[in-house]
Amino acid sequence: MERERTFLLGEPIVEQRRYYDRFATHNFAFAVNQPNYDIKSLLPGISCPTLVTVGRHDWITPVERSETIVELIPDAKLVVFEHSGHSPQLEEAERFQQVVHDFLAGVPAHRA
Repeated sequence: MERERTFLLGEPIVEQRRYYDRFATHNFAFAVNQPNYDIKSLLPGISCPTLVTVGRHDWITPVERSETIVELIPDAKLVVFEHSGHSPQLEEAERFQQVVHDFLAGVPAHRA
């Protein structure tokens, strides 16, 4: 007789625990590191083409922070995804891929 498996939200409990542990670690790292993490002084030294993307409804990295990044990186480009939160690459995947494709297509080839 096969043992009955315990499920939570349609997934085995073991899988749910792995998921929780992964994000608990991630969230702890951000809670501890983010308040002291400030590299704005390094941004003006970036000399390669830079695309900054942000979701309009991103509460983790608000649009204002992305605007600051773009102001500090020479010739950086900002694209705001109006229907996204923190993950426009998932929430507006087709448009995100097109934006990245178009940006990369406009970057001149660099020969060493």
